[in-house]
Amino acid sequence: MELIFLNSMNVLGLILCLGAFFIKNSFWLKISAIVGMSILFSVNTIGSFPTGILSNISLVLINTFCLFKLFTYHLEQ
Repeated sequence: MELIFLNSMNVLGLILCLGAFFIKNSFWLKISAIVGMSILFSVNTIGSFPTGILSNISLVLINTFCLFKLFTYHLEQ
């Protein structure tokens, strides 16, 4: 039962992180990316998923870089 919950949370985090690439509004983009990354990070630290960890970590790193660029772009203006 716990494995089903962790897998569903993992899928939710993936959907939020992937959906952040298609959101145009910067506020919702930030919220979706931060929530998705925190879900993926917490699920991957709680459960051990041998398959897909590399893709999840790379997705978190890509979203982190995009958020960093977004925050620094807004600070410069």
